[in-house]
Amino acid sequence: MPLTLDTLSEHCRINKYHICRLFQKSEQTSPLAYLKDRRVEATIALLRTTDLPIHEVGGRCGYESPRLEFPYHAIYFE
Repeated sequence: MPLTLDTLSEHCRINKYHICRLFQKSEQTSPLAYLKDRRVEATIALLRTTDLPIHEVGGRCGYESPRLEFPYHAIYFE
């Protein structure tokens, strides 16, 4: 199941807009940007330290369609 603000909001029983405001204040970034950055860091670490195929690494890092979403990471390797 993908992590969304709606699922987080339901789990925490807090309004999703309030979660965004609290998160932004605490982390100086949006929840979505934070999640993307953590996924990129995890992907880079796995690519550097394992021999796993790219699609396996993407799946382990939370990408539902790693083959389609992987080009996003190309920016970080240039």
